[in-house]
Amino acid sequence: MGAEVARIISCDTTDDNQRADYESTLFPDGEALQEPCTMRSTFYCASVAAGLAVAAVTRHLRGLGLARDTLCNILAGFAGRP
Repeated sequence: MGAEVARIISCDTTDDNQRADYESTLFPDGEALQEPCTMRSTFYCASVAAGLAVAAVTRHLRGLGLARDTLCNILAGFAGRP
């Protein structure tokens, strides 16, 4: 976990279209953003990302549909404020 942006991508693995959409979001580790040491391991951001992932699973289990792509900027307070 680096920086203060979290992205949660969900898909129904039994749906070939959703699966293909999900797989198109993947990229090699070498292309990932490399943050300086002071921006790595921001524990509270990892906790927020984990909460969003659990919320996505909960929505699915309750039959509320998938939140296919959730992106939040934690530093900006979720609202994009400067």
